[in-house]
Amino acid sequence: MWNDYSLRWKPEEFGNIQTLRIPNTQIWIPDIFLYNSIDDKFDTRAKVNAVVQYDGNILYVPPILFKSICPFDIALFPFDTQYCTLKFGTWTYDDAGVNLTVESSKGQLDAYVKSAEWDL
Repeated sequence: MWNDYSLRWKPEEFGNIQTLRIPNTQIWIPDIFLYNSIDDKFDTRAKVNAVVQYDGNILYVPPILFKSICPFDIALFPFDTQYCTLKFGTWTYDDAGVNLTVESSKGQLDAYVKSAEWDL
């Protein structure tokens, strides 16, 4: 989610419309990539709508599967702990242009299927 001040409007001046769905090809979308991807496909601009709120907040959730490789040391299995770092960023903007933040340190596990072999 980000804010684009140029896409703000006053709902009372536009029939109380507070939300629009706009094709992502019609607005600015940050070029966010997984730097340590093992996939050679870098196109993150699937043709989906972005949800634009009257205050300029934009929600864009492309249907993308990110693939990365992580080194594992299983010498102490099943009593080990593994960490995998996913490095996201932009190829064309510096920190002043795009500031990435994490919404939750726990991640989204809605589609996670538990395993008898490990805990996530």
